[in-house]
Amino acid sequence: MNHLTVGQRAPLSNLAIDDTAPITLKFTRQSPIEMDTSFLY
Repeated sequence: MNHLTVGQRAPLSNLAIDDTAPITLKFTRQSPIEMDTSFLY
């Protein structure tokens, strides 16, 4: 299920780019970290 959540966050980040660029940068940095944790689990 973690993989699905990451997929949904990807499109949301694109929309966020229009709203706020700085917030997207934080999400992009967290997204890879979550993917690594998912693999560990």
